[in-house]
Amino acid sequence: MPIRFRELPRPFVEAQTLEVSYSGIDAYQACPRRFFYGHVLHVQDPSRGANTTLGNKVHAALLALNRQWMEEGEPPRDDAVQAVWREVWPIDRATIEAALADPETRVRWEPGFVFPRQVVQGWQRGAGQLRRYFEWERLRWTGMHHRPVALEQPFQFELNGHVIVGRIDCVLQTGGGDVVIDYKTGKPKNGRKPEKSLQLAIYEEAWRLQSGANPAVAYYHLAADDDQPGQPLDPWRADKQARQTRYTVEMRDTLWAEIVGALDRITANDFAAAPKEGRSTCDACAYRLWCEESLA
Repeated sequence: MPIRFRELPRPFVEAQTLEVSYSGIDAYQACPRRFFYGHVLHVQDPSRGANTTLGNKVHAALLALNRQWMEEGEPPRDDAVQAVWREVWPIDRATIEAALADPETRVRWEPGFVFPRQVVQGWQRGAGQLRRYFEWERLRWTGMHHRPVALEQPFQFELNGHVIVGRIDCVLQTGGGDVVIDYKTGKPKNGRKPEKSLQLAIYEEAWRLQSGANPAVAYYHLAADDDQPGQPLDPWRADKQARQTRYTVEMRDTLWAEIVGALDRITANDFAAAPKEGRSTCDACAYRLWCEESLA
């Protein structure tokens, strides 16, 4: 029977312990019904566009390159960046040139991409973003005390009887203290401010508990707002692409009140459809085609 014609399941009791990551809390904040489909009914998210594929490959390359930096003591140079990128996404130079010249050239298909030239342009975009980022890190590198100290760092801690889990992309040790970094492959104009980020609040607390440090937190955006397909990339803009803050007690209290509030509503089985940004939230939802409450 369609959900709208019957009472929603009530899978939780108020005393129940949840194990939840930031992605679950974010889904709930976007729309409780989205959380219900993905994290209660465990309906597989069917969406995987070209941006998701590119983002996954860039993150894999960042992990490998930051590991090199951690082991060798200095940020990788362009030749190392290019070599790792070709390992992560193996397309040879001849294929790239052929695909740009002839749209009929055969290129190994990747999820979300529609035609060969789009695959090659995605490959070039990722390569350029990685080179630009590590060029900036080399310019500001000041020695062995400036390097990654944790990569894909798993964490688990308790909050009001619940368990918060996740992984931190990178913790960078600097002369000014540790910086907890989450890499983003989207443009800064579409991103969230660290000052209001529940994700970075969770990651900060996790690193505080593991290390005893009081870190800054940052979003590093590999893309820039003025990047254009097929055009050379401008140098890294730290004021736009590396958004960093250090939480005050008041900021931390505000963010954690939001997180606790979401957990309380989940255990109260509040899964009424309430898209945070109205139709735009529904338009971006993987379940929009068959959600009976969708505004899309």
